Amino acid sequence: MLQALSDQGAPVPGLLGFDGVWLIQEDLGSSRLSQALAAMHEAEAEGLLENAIAGLAAAQQAGRERGLDRQVVAIGKNADWIATLATIHRRIGEQLQLSAPALPTDRLVAQLRPQRPAFIKWDARPANAAIRADGAVAWFDWEHCGCRHPLDDVVWLLCDEYTPDLPKVEERLIGRILPWFLNGSAQDVAYDYLMTFGALHGAMRLSLILTEKADGPWWDPARCLDLDSVGVTSEMALRLCRRSARWAARGSLTPELGNWFEEVAERLAA
Repeated sequence: MLQALSDQGAPVPGLLGFDGVWLIQEDLGSSRLSQALAAMHEAEAEGLLENAIAGLAAAQQAGRERGLDRQVVAIGKNADWIATLATIHRRIGEQLQLSAPALPTDRLVAQLRPQRPAFIKWDARPANAAIRADGAVAWFDWEHCGCRHPLDDVVWLLCDEYTPDLPKVEERLIGRILPWFLNGSAQDVAYDYLMTFGALHGAMRLSLILTEKADGPWWDPARCLDLDSVGVTSEMALRLCRRSARWAARGSLTPELGNWFEEVAERLAA
């Protein structure tokens, strides 16, 4: 995958050597996208996030041109996996002893099931991208690539706990980049999918944070950022709540989750 993407000029590490056992790839530097975003003002973050998303779009296009969608597996297609995602808010309710709203699970599963799987990175978390010396964003760790909806890569980036919650930036970005990832869908259908998957992905990350925290204290934010561990901090948990509340309120099948995530935030803050 790395060789094919690199040959197409995608923003990935250059492959320097591979003998079947050992792989040597380009050194992208020591600045992860997650670290850069944490130190930036809003205007700077907007440009960097757009560059990162453009890189994902370029990698997807390179994958299509090389026929990589015929060489990788379809991911997230299992009905049980999709149903777990569609009901992940219930797990958060159990973890916080907070009643969870009923959602149309069957309709959510149908919406989230990939209709026209295409090559994507998956696992496009900001810590899996680096800032090159010239300021360009390059994406590494391609071992989870596969076929699913192209917008999933956008969700993995924008709905991660390490991505700052910047509503105005987010709105402008989505308006500009959504046409890059339609994959044959109408824009309103793609937007609805994005909001739904994003809200539930944020819930998945929040549930993971609560699982890692258990009954212990919140973790040190600087250490989490340095090690790229799960963001078990109060700030990142509340960030996920705010963003998932906003995205859920905009999804056609998830509006009840909007107010509920606000309740979750209140419970966590207390």
